[in-house]
Amino acid sequence: YLNYDGEKFSKRLGIGVFGDQAQNTEIPSDIWRFYLLYVRPETQDSGFSWDDLMSKNNSELLENLGNFINRAITFCEKNFAGKISDVSQL
Repeated sequence: YLNYDGEKFSKRLGIGVFGDQAQNTEIPSDIWRFYLLYVRPETQDSGFSWDDLMSKNNSELLENLGNFINRAITFCEKNFAGKISDVSQL
């Protein structure tokens, strides 16, 4: 189960973050998708917290994406003089 404040998400009891509430946060849907896939409960319960959402977004998503982009740019600079050819020219 995915827990919220130590309790199982429950639509009936109003425990959790639901679609309309998530939409009202103005956090992009891709961030929600990433986080929910990252903490998905497969073999044990997982807990949702706003602090963890922010932490995972910053440490796992943004840092890793930034690192990948930096490596790709460095690779292009080193091997292609910083120029990316049109696909039809390859």
